Amino acid sequence: MSKYINKVHYHLVFLYDGVISQEFILNLKDVIKGVLKAHKDTIDKKHLQKLFEISVEELQNIMDYSKNYVVESFKQQGIGMYTIGYDEEKHKYFLNVENLVDENDKKRLTHQLSKINNMDKHTQRKYLRNLLRENKGLYKKGAGIGFLEIAKRSSDKLQYEFKKRDKGILFDLKVYV
Repeated sequence: MSKYINKVHYHLVFLYDGVISQEFILNLKDVIKGVLKAHKDTIDKKHLQKLFEISVEELQNIMDYSKNYVVESFKQQGIGMYTIGYDEEKHKYFLNVENLVDENDKKRLTHQLSKINNMDKHTQRKYLRNLLRENKGLYKKGAGIGFLEIAKRSSDKLQYEFKKRDKGILFDLKVYV
C-alpha cells in the first residue's frame, strides 16, 4: 500500500485492487457517488466532477501503460490499485493509483511529471492548449496530455514516487482535489 495512505491523518474511503477495464471506468461516477454517500461524506458537485475526471485519466493510464496486464476480448486491461481517501489535516480528498511500469516508463514519467510540477496552473493550461492546438502527440502513446489534464484539476502538485519490485517498478501517483 502507498506510503501516503499509511499516515494517521488519512481516512481511507475506497480501495480497488485488480483489473482496470473500460467497464469499470464507465461505472466510476456512480461508484464514487455511492462510496462517498455510504461514508456519509458530503462533497459538492464541482469536487465530485473533478474526482471523476481525474480518476478517469488515472485509470486510463493504468489500462494503457501498466506493465502488469491481462488481455480479454482482444483488449489489454491494466492491473493496478485505485484509492479514494480523505486527508483530515488538509481537508481535501485525494486519489491514489499504483501500477507496475518498466525502467523506460519511469524515466519518461519522471521527466513529464517533473516538468508539469514545475509549471504554475496558467502555464500548464497554456502548454496543454498548445499541444491540443498543434495536435502534437495527441494520438501518440505517452504524450503527457492526461497528466496535464490531471494537474489542471488538482489542488496541489502531483505527488509521485517509484518503488523497485521483483516484477518491475511500482509507480505511485497521488492527486489532491
